[in-house]
Amino acid sequence: MRREEQAHHDFLSGLDSYLCITEACAMCYSAQITSDYRKYQRFGGRLSLSDFAALWLRDSYKEQKRPKAPKALEELVSSMDPQVKASIGAWNAAEVAELEPELFKQRKRVADAERKLLTKVTKKAQDDVRIGTNKVRQIMGWLDDFKRRTLEPRDERIFPQWYAPVLVVENGQRAIKPMRYQ
Repeated sequence: MRREEQAHHDFLSGLDSYLCITEACAMCYSAQITSDYRKYQRFGGRLSLSDFAALWLRDSYKEQKRPKAPKALEELVSSMDPQVKASIGAWNAAEVAELEPELFKQRKRVADAERKLLTKVTKKAQDDVRIGTNKVRQIMGWLDDFKRRTLEPRDERIFPQWYAPVLVVENGQRAIKPMRYQ
């Protein structure tokens, strides 16, 4: 084999292994971040607490949407500022208050469909049981995440339009600021 052919062959075999790795990734549109503040400090970064606090300190929890950020980032910022901790707690309480009626509605949907299936098997009743059960499982997962106090690796995952801590140089100083992930 000539040298060019060998290089092309090596490139293609490397590409095959790359494709296998990327195809195995279930969520290629998200990113994993590091939420360990000490690692940022090693690089000389200072947390801009006022910028982070401005994300969560709002007057009304109904009119505005909750800023999307990983739970690990919320825990870090709320541990440094009691006002932010109270604000995040209020956001969580508002979301739990919205989820609980939806959970009741989905459980009722499943129960009604199961009663209907006892008398007559219909496609709609089967679909209601399947969809309602999936939604109940999803809502229960969300509610468990609100109650959970320990961080898991998934709490450091960010998605498009979510805020993440970014180390930037500003006026010759390194600072950690919230920026949206694109």
